[in-house]
Amino acid sequence: MKRKTIRIGAMDYTIEMVKDLRDGNHELNGWIRYNDSKVMLDDEMEPQAEYITLWHEILHGLLTQAGMARQDEKIVEVLSHGIVMVMRDNPWLVNCKWKPASGESQQND
Repeated sequence: MKRKTIRIGAMDYTIEMVKDLRDGNHELNGWIRYNDSKVMLDDEMEPQAEYITLWHEILHGLLTQAGMARQDEKIVEVLSHGIVMVMRDNPWLVNCKWKPASGESQQND
């Protein structure tokens, strides 16, 4: 993954590639850590799995910021795959250029 940071809602997160990512004995593909603003991804995934996993963690971040502490993992999984599928099938959505609202600066990072 080339990017090192991602903004999710109001928070900036560092993206870290981690060897053998685990939560205790449970192997993980990804994990968003809110207290230290990190999105951790297992470094052994192939690129498309990595991208889907990143979207999975983005969704967790958005839902948590919306006050939805309890999240259905199945729904997050379906949505992460669905978002990636829509973006692949409609590349114009990915490259869409939005004009900033009056008084805002446009970021190109």
